[in-house]
Amino acid sequence: MTLDAALADGPPLDLLRMDAEGSEPQVLRGARALLARSPGLRVVTEWSAPMMAVRSDLGALLDWLHGELGFGFWRIAEAGRLEPVSVAAMPGLPHGEVVMARGAPG
Repeated sequence: MTLDAALADGPPLDLLRMDAEGSEPQVLRGARALLARSPGLRVVTEWSAPMMAVRSDLGALLDWLHGELGFGFWRIAEAGRLEPVSVAAMPGLPHGEVVMARGAPG
C-alpha cells in the first residue's frame, strides 16, 4: 500500500520520518499526492545510496525531488547540526540521516 492510498483523505503533513532499508525512493514515489499537498513537509530519512541504487535510479529520484518538487537536502551531522548537501553530492553521501525540505529546515 502506498502512503497516498493510506493517507488519501488526510491533511497535509509537516513531518515524515522514514527508514525503509533502501526502499525510500519507492516510498517517496508512492507519496506523490501527499508531497504535493504538504508544502511545509520535512522528510527525515536514512540515506544509503548503495542500498537505494540497487532498487532505483537515484539521479532520476533527485531530479524529481529537487527539480520538480523543490526539495533541498541537509545531512544530520554530529550534535544534530544540519549541513547542506548539493544535489550532485547526494549519490556519494555516506550512509546516514538526511533532512529534505523546501526551504531551510531550521
